[in-house]
Amino acid sequence: MLRICYFGIYDPEFSRNKIYMRGLRENGVDIIECSDRGRGLRKFWNLFFKHWHLRNKYDVMIVGYPGYIIVPFARLITKKPVVFDALCSFYEAQIISRNAYAGIPFRIAYVRFIDWLANICADLIFVETDKQRQYYIDTLGVPEKKVYRVLIGVDDHDFYFDSSVRKNERFTVIFRGRLTKEAGVRHILDAAKILEGRGVDFVIAGFGFGDVIQELENKLALLKLSNVTLIPRQLPIADIRSLMLRSHISLGQFEDNERLKRTIPHKAFESLAMRLPYITANTEGVLGVLKDGENCLMVRKADPAHLAEKILFLKNNPSFQKRLIEEGVKTYRTMFTPKILGSEIYRAISGLVSKK
Repeated sequence: MLRICYFGIYDPEFSRNKIYMRGLRENGVDIIECSDRGRGLRKFWNLFFKHWHLRNKYDVMIVGYPGYIIVPFARLITKKPVVFDALCSFYEAQIISRNAYAGIPFRIAYVRFIDWLANICADLIFVETDKQRQYYIDTLGVPEKKVYRVLIGVDDHDFYFDSSVRKNERFTVIFRGRLTKEAGVRHILDAAKILEGRGVDFVIAGFGFGDVIQELENKLALLKLSNVTLIPRQLPIADIRSLMLRSHISLGQFEDNERLKRTIPHKAFESLAMRLPYITANTEGVLGVLKDGENCLMVRKADPAHLAEKILFLKNNPSFQKRLIEEGVKTYRTMFTPKILGSEIYRAISGLVSKK
């Protein structure tokens, strides 16, 4: 039996970590968890001693997400293969998506260095899409054989269809998730203004970075929208599931943003599993996984009028909506379950172990 040490400062409840660990276990893999989420340098000290007692008890180490700063440390303390679940680059997460260190050259150089060091120290790197994989190869200079695409998938213990939950009486469109730059919520609000008085309600449930919530509230006040409900906080999963199940459409990301070339959010997979039609911008990341008009609907980036048009089309065409849902469910069952993704990871890691 293959035995894996899941290592680092990862959150075991974060979807990607939770899905992969469950999927690996469903494929007969034994997982030992070794984590510490303490502050500062103490977490490295704690991880070292926790790992010391496990050092001869596993075949492969996976550094869970996020683990950019942990991979070099992992490389120092183990002789076993180190797999880095990167999802995306540190530069993308901190600079492109969150704009954390914009205008601070030293901090940007630090982020670039962490990316380089983590990629050097890992034996295998997992990323979220084929476009992300190509970015690692072409831009970051990582050898092709070292980068492996693993989709995020669905934790269907948390996100599942429940026929006992009734849909809202009024046609409801939901955006839920982090309010990052690439989300393009400003375009959703503009689409809501276009559809005001057309029997379409919008729910925006999310949390953001910096001034994003204030900017959103200011735009809501400016547009004086009567058909938008804003829930500006992180909700428990049960509440998110209930909001989604009561809605008729799930929205993705809509900004014309570099990050969207290489990413696809968790809610894309979860919407399909929950039998929710999914509308998102026609970005390279999504196009590598889903098909417009078959298992989702895509709109032009940063185009609220096109988004409003597609929402109204789905509202007025229940038969097409049903076909979209059925194809979405098929896609989820054949590509995005934890067991399927776990089997892909198992194959990748088995090959790595056989070379050692």
